[in-house]
Order: sequence, then C-alpha cells, then structure tokens
Amino acid sequence: MNSTYTPVDDIKLDCGSDGISKEDGREWTGDNSKYFPQEEENLKSNSTKLPKGGTVIKAPYTTARISYYQFTYVFPVTLGPKFVRLFFSPASYDSGFERSTDFFTVKAGSFTLLKNFSASRLANSSHETELVKEFCINVKKNQKLNLTFIPLSTTFGNFYAFINGIEIVSMPEDLYYRPEGQSPTPIYVSQSPQFYINYSMALEMVFRLNVGGGLISPMDDTGMFREWSQDIDFFYGGGLVHHRPSLKPQFSKIPNYTAPNDVYRSARLHFCETDINVNSSGERRFTIYIDYQLAELDADVVFWTDYRDTAFYKDYVVMIQAKGVDDGKKHILSIDLHPRNDGTFYDAILNGVEVFKLSNKDGNLAGPEMLPFLPPSMANESKPKKMTFIAIGSGVGFLVVITLVCYMVLWKLSKTNRWLWHDLYKEKSTRTKFLSLPEELCRHFSLDEIKTATLNFHKELIIGRGGFGDVYKGFIDDGTMTVAIKRLKPESGQEMILVYEYMRNGTLNDHLYGTNNIPLTWNQRLEICIGAACGLHYLHTCKKNPIIHRDVKTTNILLDEKWMSKVSDFGLSKMGLDQTPVSTIVKGTMGYLDPDYARRQQLTEKTDVYSFGVVMFEVLCGRKALNSKLDQEQWHLATWARKCIEKGTINQIIDSYLKGKIAPECFKVYVQVAESCVRDQVFNGLR
Repeated sequence: MNSTYTPVDDIKLDCGSDGISKEDGREWTGDNSKYFPQEEENLKSNSTKLPKGGTVIKAPYTTARISYYQFTYVFPVTLGPKFVRLFFSPASYDSGFERSTDFFTVKAGSFTLLKNFSASRLANSSHETELVKEFCINVKKNQKLNLTFIPLSTTFGNFYAFINGIEIVSMPEDLYYRPEGQSPTPIYVSQSPQFYINYSMALEMVFRLNVGGGLISPMDDTGMFREWSQDIDFFYGGGLVHHRPSLKPQFSKIPNYTAPNDVYRSARLHFCETDINVNSSGERRFTIYIDYQLAELDADVVFWTDYRDTAFYKDYVVMIQAKGVDDGKKHILSIDLHPRNDGTFYDAILNGVEVFKLSNKDGNLAGPEMLPFLPPSMANESKPKKMTFIAIGSGVGFLVVITLVCYMVLWKLSKTNRWLWHDLYKEKSTRTKFLSLPEELCRHFSLDEIKTATLNFHKELIIGRGGFGDVYKGFIDDGTMTVAIKRLKPESGQEMILVYEYMRNGTLNDHLYGTNNIPLTWNQRLEICIGAACGLHYLHTCKKNPIIHRDVKTTNILLDEKWMSKVSDFGLSKMGLDQTPVSTIVKGTMGYLDPDYARRQQLTEKTDVYSFGVVMFEVLCGRKALNSKLDQEQWHLATWARKCIEKGTINQIIDSYLKGKIAPECFKVYVQVAESCVRDQVFNGLR
C-alpha cells in the first residue's frame, strides 16, 4: 500500500453483519455493534444475507441492512473533511424485499446525498452488480456524522431502503476543498468571478480515472482508499505511452498524497511518432475544453511546474445547464485536449481525471446519475486529432468540479512502438486557414471539416432546432474556435450548411421567462434592445441590398459572451427591397406579425419595426408575445400593452424582477418607443 497519508478516521462498516470480516487486508466491522442504526420504536430494520449465486461475494456485499422505514447511523468522528462511501449490491433479499422495489433518499446531516435513488435501476443501466457512491463532506467541531436512509413513501406501493457497507475516511483539508483565501483557486469555466469550494459544500465523486493506465485499487491509493478506474469506457482519440516503471515523480508543487505514483507513470498522447525530448516550456502546448467551453487556452505543464518530472494538477468548475424540465435528454460532459500549432511537438498530455458534482445552496447533491458513454459513431470510426473524455448525465443543472492531473516527463519511443493518429474520416480534411478575405467573400469548409467539427452531426451537440433545420455547436481550427453550424433538413432539396459565429449566451428568449437563468438586469435589457435595433436599422438602410427580416422575435436575437445582441435567422428575409411596398405571401411568427402586413400583404420595413416593438414589450414584461392561457384580452402582448398604456396601468404588467429598478424617465421613453413600433400605422423606421 502506498501510504503517504494516514487518516485519523477510518471506519469500515459491514451493514447487516454482527462480526468482523477481513478483505484485502482491511477490517470491516458489523453494524450489530456500537454503530447499530437508530430506528423508530417497533419499526425495526432487518439484517439479511445476500442470496447465493454463482459469483464470489466479498465484504461488505455479503450482508445488508434493509427496511421499509427510516433508519439512521451515527458516527462520532473528528472535525474536518471526510470521504463517505456507500456500498450497494441490489438483489432480492429475504422477507419479500424484491430487487426492483428499492427507492430511497440518503441524507448526511443537512446534505441530501441521494434522492429517490434506486440502486437496482442504476445497476441495470450501468450493467454492474455492485455499486459504490462516494461523497466528500466536512464535519464541524463537536459534530457527529449522521447518515439517514429514508424509503419512498407512497399510497400505491411499498419501497425499501438498504445499504451493504459504509466507509468513512478522513482526508487532508487541502485535497479538494478550496475556501476563500486559499490557493490555487479553481478556474470557473466561461465565468469571470472566482469560485471557492467551501467547507459548507458537499461533493459527489462522479469519475476518477487513471488516464492511460490500469485500475488502481483502493489499497494502492495514497492512504485514502480511492479507486482509480481505467479510462477505456470514456476515452476517444489519442495514443498511449507508458513511462519507465522506476520513474519517481517529484512533488515540489503538490502534496505526494494527491494521487498514486502509478497515475503519473502513464499518459494518453494524441500524436507520437518520433523521439520526444521535452526540456522547457513552450515545447508542448495544448488547449483544454470542458463541456465544449474554453477552459485553458495555452496549457503548458513545464511552464506550470518549472521543471520536468514534476507532478501537478489543476481544478476547473463548470456549470452544467439544464436543457429543459423533464425533457429526458442526456448531457455529454466532455474534456477535450487539442494540440496547438505553435508548440515544438504536436500533442497533448494528461495523466488523471477526477470529476465531482457540487451541492447547491440548499445542500442538495441529489440529481441524475452520470454514466460512461461512447457514441457508436465514435467507437466505430478512426481516431481524430484530439483527446476527448466523455460522460453523460441528465439535463438538470448542476456544478461540476474537474481535477486534471498532469505530469511531464522525458521518455523515448522505439520506432517499432509508435502510436499514430488517424483522421475521423477516411479522406483527410482540407482545412482552410482564416485569412483576410474581401467583404464579399466567405470562408468555405469541406464536408469533412464540418463532420469533424460536429462529431459527425452528433445529436448531443444540437443547440437549436428550427423549421428549416438543426443548429450544432462545432469546433474548427484544431478546436481553437467555437462556431454554430446550421444544417438544413434533407427535405429542403439542397441540405445546405451554414457556419457562423457561436453566441455563448443563447437567445434573448432563453433569459426572459420559463428559465432558471439569472434574470437580466434592466441595463442589460436596454443594451440588448439597442443592439438589435442597430442591426435591423443596418439591414433596412443598406444601400446595395436593403433587407427586410420578416421574422424578428426573441428567439432570433442571439447573445454572445459579453451579452452583445445580434439578429439571426434570415430564412424568411427578402433582399433588395426599396421603399416601395411589395406584395408577398404573409410569413412570420404569430404574435409578432404586423396587422397591416397581414391585412394588405404589403411588405415594408414597418413589418420588422412592428415585430421589434413586440420584442420590446416582451423584454419589459417578461412574458410571451402570445399566450392563450391568459384571459382573452391579454392573449396578444402588444394589444394588451397598448390598452394598459391607454389606461395608465402599464407599470402593473412589467416583469416583477424589474419593479422599482427602472428610472421613471427611462421607463417613459422606452414605453413610448415600444408603443410607436406597434402602432397600426406607417412609422418612419428604427432611427
């Protein structure tokens, strides 16, 4: 055992047992002892043995504590952060406890670790017979660690809670927690504020990978009994390089208990065909993307550590946004390493990965499970020019902290043991550099480039759906640029593809109603409206080819990382119109259509101006342009807003978040402009 750390608390509880078991040199104590769970009177739990099968079962999976009623374990421990590991072996136990009817919640003090959890269902989906759930929890001074198991209570069936084993192990205070004032501070991906992992948070370990190496058992960890899994179920792309077995990493930058030595003795590399001799910073440089967001533009392990042969890690925090409520969609969490063109060696290196979920402000860790996932299109294709780790979880928002473990070494490869990369597609992409092109020209992409950028149009990269086709998030130029890629539906006859700027903050609609996003401030809303108005004014007044958009709405106003707005989706646009009205078939979106345009079928710039006025009222009121669930007179926002203006009650229908936050004079002018836009008469445009 690589015991570089000795935990103060080391409790191993064999639940449902009344004796002591030894497995792999570790002693498990039965819970029919001082740790016997607290229960309500006359509502006793059962201790039961696992049904006999064809496989050899080891502690703590041979017995279980099981009950239809709530029970609590109380552990007297020292203060400080602890690992809490829960061991489950789903089965049909004696006394009628059917395998499929386990459904329960687990709490640790004020933290909810698991909610409406079913070990049997998770085992079915992951094809595992034994499960371990690992958490990190801080215990205050003079505080006991309580673990409470609560079966789901319903009127239509009996559900039970069970547990096979519990392990509690102390950890160093600086291993994962980073309170304010301690460094290094985790990098909050795509966010500007600093993020601190305080002791008031709980963490759930999602994955812990020995990148490029084999399984590292708990006994081979650094004294904290962590298991480091192989990366085979998660890894996509890259080659494997083993370092010298006798190599001893140097720990001048981080404590030696951070990870076992074996984690640093193997690494995945993307490209490796000649002898490599990395001596100084700048020779191996790569870019890191987490959840398809830029986390590290210029990663250079030698620069971070000052020396070669030195272990190092970096923490990143990323928010996994909800795609929708109960939409059943899964979320791919990817970690991508892209070599940079300006290094001496075109490759990237990574030795270990740890992924944790963070509790929310309510102390809730409970949420959807994350499972290893490798899309069939990836598994069956040749490897691309990057290194990717992939996992999936449900579309529910939560924070994830990711630790990347790096170790830069010198090694030599014989020519017979080279690892080469291959393109994702058989024909090599003819990537074009983005040069200074004339205004009338656009950059052109090959189909191979588009497929590589979107992982062959993988459905998990879809960020928008429209009447004409889907929009994908893509990565070009070796992953250094994020773009949006719109692919028209095959029914269009042409199935054309458009590559354009990626707008990180989505649509204006995403931030107004029916969302968990932080509400936009009034100043943000003003700037967004001004930006969109400028865009429309430019389209209408372009001397060469004036354009009428015809589908101005909040879902067609996109926001970049700085909340700058841009008008998008020109599928219905008409080009080359002068001031003379043109007869056309009425097209657009209900709720935004100009009544004059609908009546006379005469298309002018007033068509866009009216729609923009509706957008202004949406921004002010925080409600949809058309909502048939309201009273009939309130269905159409623009009509209802004009009536409220006439009555002098417009201030009563604004977004509740904005009440008291708008200067009276600003409010007056804004309402006047919006009302002028939706007035049923000719208007002189957006000036």
